[in-house]
Amino acid sequence: MSGPFDLLVDYGSFDDLNARQRAAYVRNVVPLAKPGAKFLLWCFEWEPSRKQRAVMAIFPFINLTLTPGEVQGRFSNAFDIDRIAGESGLNAWPRGWAAYLMTRNDLRPTPR
Repeated sequence: MSGPFDLLVDYGSFDDLNARQRAAYVRNVVPLAKPGAKFLLWCFEWEPSRKQRAVMAIFPFINLTLTPGEVQGRFSNAFDIDRIAGESGLNAWPRGWAAYLMTRNDLRPTPR
């Protein structure tokens, strides 16, 4: 694969990764976006309940969701971020979802 690219799309992959894998994802994906590139990220996003956090602690390979603010925390060094859609607090599974449209900011360094 070569790059950088004008458009990146992630439809439900990032939220399946554990914390270490998410950090590696950011380090590897950010350089693929050229300055001004768009990155559309769709994910499950909600604040996990106590029971869900316990399940994730017992089975760390089960990642149910991103927590609110995690996208901003992981990508804001390289992208301007807009949450363009989403719902949370739903009564069924999934408890929430979100769509982000990010624009690569060429003034910020690539994460290391």
